[in-house]
Order: sequence, then C-alpha cells, then structure tokens
Amino acid sequence: MTILYRSPVFQKHQTGRHPERVERLVALEEMLEKSGLGKKCTELNWKPVTEKELLALHAPKQVETIRQLASHGGGNADPDTVVCPDSFEVAMLASGACIDAVDQVLKGKSKNALALVRPQGTTQMRLPAWVFACLIIWLWLQGMPFKNIN
Repeated sequence: MTILYRSPVFQKHQTGRHPERVERLVALEEMLEKSGLGKKCTELNWKPVTEKELLALHAPKQVETIRQLASHGGGNADPDTVVCPDSFEVAMLASGACIDAVDQVLKGKSKNALALVRPQGTTQMRLPAWVFACLIIWLWLQGMPFKNIN
C-alpha cells in the first residue's frame, strides 16, 4: 500500500500568482478524493526536519536569510522564489515528510510513498533561495543518510 504524506499546513505556503501555488496542491488532493485513491493509501505522522539536518545541506547564511525573510512578512528570495510568513516552517515540515517517506520505503515498510508537499524545492545545492524538500529526498536516494548526523 502507498504511504501518503499530506497536510493542510502545506497550503500555508502562499506564493500568489507564481506558477507553483497552492491551487496545484488542492487539485491533487481533490483528484485523490474523487478517485478514491486517497482512501487506499496509508497516512503516517512525521516530524519536521531538524535544524541539524537542514544545516547539513544548506549554508547557515542561506537558512538564516530565508528564516528572516519569512519572519519579516515574506518577499522574494530571488526572482523565482516567493517566501511568505509561513514558508520556513512549512518547508521544514515538507522536508521531514520527504525524509520519512524515503525511510519508510528503504526500510521495506512500503513499496512506495507519495509526499504531496509545498514548497517543492529544487535539486540544486547551496544556491540562492530554497533547496529544501526535493533536494533532501534526492540526496537521501543518492546515499547521504541523515542517521550519521546525530
């Protein structure tokens, strides 16, 4: 059975008219419900990524810049990255979902998992703006286990 990671918290990452916006996630949620696929999935609880895990992948200055931008009402971190007041905390939760999804599959608890998260992140490291959720899952799959960070 597929493990499904979703939370209404992910809708708090508001990006306005940016192509990556909350309506995309809402449409996926509606499709899962209308098709009945959502009920065929197992949903688990998870924890946000820790600061230690985050700093293993991102420069401290980058993390602090995004945190400060969010805490001061949001804005643009770069020309293509919108940050709202809730974005930092939402990204921490989204990253935690992606890490847990990969862990569950690698431990054999499920053959697959779907994380419907926002912000979606990118696969670039230590560049301006977000590189949270997708980067973490990508690096995890490449064999960079966070278990060694403890």
